[in-house]
Amino acid sequence: FRLARNFLKGSVGDSVNLMLAAAAFNFKKWMRELSAFLRLFFIGTMYMLALQKLALKTQK
Repeated sequence: FRLARNFLKGSVGDSVNLMLAAAAFNFKKWMRELSAFLRLFFIGTMYMLALQKLALKTQK
């Protein structure tokens, strides 16, 4: 992810940098998937509300 820059010193710093880069990559991936899920959820919710409003309008 961002392994090119390493401001941490020594082999322990390299290991910590690797773990932080992997965690950031996984977090970004998780956030992208959550965003896609929420987008679909809200689009579906708005669609269902529009259908209900249309059904109530046609019943009158």
